[in-house]
Amino acid sequence: MLTLGTALPHLMRGATAGMPWEWPLFASSCLALLGGLLVFLLGDGPHLPKASGRLPLRQGLSALRLPRFRAVAGGYFGHMWELYAFWTLVPLLIGRELQRLGQGDALIPWLSFAVIGMGAAGCIGGGRISRTLGSEWVARRALMVSGVLCLLYPWMNGLPPELLMAALLVWGVAVVADSPQFSALAAVTAPKETVGSSLAVMNAVGFGLTLPAIWLTSGLWNAWGVWVALLLLPGPVFGLWSLSRGKPEA
Repeated sequence: MLTLGTALPHLMRGATAGMPWEWPLFASSCLALLGGLLVFLLGDGPHLPKASGRLPLRQGLSALRLPRFRAVAGGYFGHMWELYAFWTLVPLLIGRELQRLGQGDALIPWLSFAVIGMGAAGCIGGGRISRTLGSEWVARRALMVSGVLCLLYPWMNGLPPELLMAALLVWGVAVVADSPQFSALAAVTAPKETVGSSLAVMNAVGFGLTLPAIWLTSGLWNAWGVWVALLLLPGPVFGLWSLSRGKPEA
């Protein structure tokens, strides 16, 4: 859902080509409001316990004292450093290759939707594989693949644009395939009585890390070009290192 939701505005932009840029933004905002309304009307359902009130932040932070949960959280933090910054760079990277092919900008939103949306296949495929090989196995391999692409993509600069676009599709699959696996690992390794609080704290820190990553990569694009991909590399490297420290269980 997250992956397709992120890709959807690019599809809207492609479908409204030639129209003012405000139209896809307006449509995305309307869909967000509709989603919020559905959540409000449908509620959480009778199977969930009633919320106790404020988020017990101290309990959520206490989970980080557990080596296994801390290892998973560190892996997730590294994953998040890369994920949204990569999604931000996708239209820029695609636009560069289309320019090399002598194409205009009309295909950028369609190809951006394809690259980002391919992550849904990675999430589904990773979920199926995790049933036999475990969530940690999937998370590690996804981090490895995306980390290798962070490192190699700038050096592939001179290859045909078609090959670089294929690399972006692979990257789009790998960069988010570990996301649901980190959620599963965190739910298993967090204390049962504070699972919700622990995941909330982990997600909050992870999304907070996306801000400097996006700021750095987009801000340096004009000066560095494709070499900004190297700024994403610390994410997968740190994630793999963290997972190796705590030996979390699937």
